[in-house]
Amino acid sequence: MTPDNKPLEPNYAIILSGSPTFDHLCISLLPQSIWDNAFVIAVDKGLEFAAENNSRVDLILGDFDSVHPDILKKYPNVAMESHPVNKDRSDTEIAIDYALDRGFSRIFCLNMIGGRLDHDLFNRLILLKSPGKIWLISSQGILVALLPKTQYTFEIPNETTFSLIPLVQCSGVELSGCEYPLHHVDLEISTLSLSNVSLGKVTVQFQSGHLIFFVDSILGLL
Repeated sequence: MTPDNKPLEPNYAIILSGSPTFDHLCISLLPQSIWDNAFVIAVDKGLEFAAENNSRVDLILGDFDSVHPDILKKYPNVAMESHPVNKDRSDTEIAIDYALDRGFSRIFCLNMIGGRLDHDLFNRLILLKSPGKIWLISSQGILVALLPKTQYTFEIPNETTFSLIPLVQCSGVELSGCEYPLHHVDLEISTLSLSNVSLGKVTVQFQSGHLIFFVDSILGLL
C-alpha cells in the first residue's frame, strides 16, 4: 500500500517486539525480499522471539528487564542500545522513534499484539505516530494508519475482508472497489465500516480525522 503515484522504496525497518504470546506465524507474512533489505531491531524480549525464529538482528534495544540473559549472550557482535527501566516511553516506542529518526520508509512491527491490555492498546495506537509508515503485522491481520487528504489504493484479492476503523469522527470518507462503498460520508466511531469485502482494487481517502485500515491478508499490499 502506498499513496497513489508514490512507489514504495526499498528502505525498511523491522521491529521484533516482546509480546508474551509469541506470534510465530507473522514472521512468514513479510516477503523474503523485505527481510533481505531490512534493518532488524529486536526489542527486549523480542530478542527471544528473534532467536526462536532464527531471525537476523541488527540492533538489540531496551531496558532488558524481560529478555533472558543467556539469550543476550548469543548475540555478542550485535549492536546494543540500553535504556533505563524508569523512563517516559516504552521500549517499543523507543524502537519506533529510532526507526523514524533514521528515515526508514516503512516500519514493520511484528509480535506486538497480546499480553497486558494497556500495552496491547498502546501498541495499536502507536500507528498514529507516523500514518502510512508504521505497519502492524500479525497473523490475525494487518493494521496501518492512513493520512487524511491522501488517496490510497489497495490491490488486494477479491473477497478479502477489510475494515476502516475511525478513532475520531472522520470527515469526507470516500471508499470504492468494495461490496459496501462510501461516498463523502462523515464516519463516526461505530461499526458501520467493519468487515467490508474487496472487489479487487480498494480506493480510500478522507478529509480529516484518524483512520486505521485493517485487512486480513498482506497479499497485494506490497
